[in-house]
Amino acid sequence: MIVHYAGYSNEIEAYVNLAKKYNLILIEDAAQCIHSFRNGSAFGSFGDFAAISFHETKNIHCGEGGLLVINNPKYVDRANVMWNKGTNKRDFQNALVPKYEWVDFGRSFAMSEVQAAMLFSQLPYIKKVNEKRKIIWEYYYNFFKNQLNFGRRFSNVFCEGEQNFHIFYILCKDLEERIALTNFLKLKGIQANFHYQSLEISKFALSNFPVQHCPNSQYFSDVLLRLPIYYELDNNTIEFICKSVMTFFDRIKIAQV
Repeated sequence: MIVHYAGYSNEIEAYVNLAKKYNLILIEDAAQCIHSFRNGSAFGSFGDFAAISFHETKNIHCGEGGLLVINNPKYVDRANVMWNKGTNKRDFQNALVPKYEWVDFGRSFAMSEVQAAMLFSQLPYIKKVNEKRKIIWEYYYNFFKNQLNFGRRFSNVFCEGEQNFHIFYILCKDLEERIALTNFLKLKGIQANFHYQSLEISKFALSNFPVQHCPNSQYFSDVLLRLPIYYELDNNTIEFICKSVMTFFDRIKIAQV
């Protein structure tokens, strides 16, 4: 299973080849990838399965909801059964059986009509939404790139016309610095969120699985911070955010002298 973090991956071909070589099932966590492409092919179309999220933080959303993409035909029938609460209701609707009944595992996965209508109304505007997010993303990128004294890493994946610009992040020095920066921005009315969590140190993992040491995962969990990027952000606000971030790091440099 590969996670296309921030809505893009430049390594998907390697995973496709690996899955073919060892006859593996490839699952794409394409939660952040709506309308992102790799060499003209949509993310979510490479693996046997893919998941796309319509959570409220995504480029288009319905509050809570998602999409299961099934690219391998041999799994379609069972997926329909599981989607229909474990019943063969689809066969009944197609007059293939006289009644429908419980035949497999399942759950109530269908979103409500209100959620579906909310999502459907946004679909025609996805390209426009992504174009606006690109403007915001590029503003952040060019600002921090031109700050020779910034001294921190930040989002650097840019693929013209292919990515959906879902996230712009910066990487702090450590957890303490990220907490301080988050609080500093909050005082200025700027909501910046961390969200990347190292699963192997979660309570569930620690109590149910052997301890795995994943230093990179834990590192990004501690230091990654997302800057605001949403459709209605204007240039003045983006500039204010950028300068606020720089003010924080400039104060650190002064304090260290």
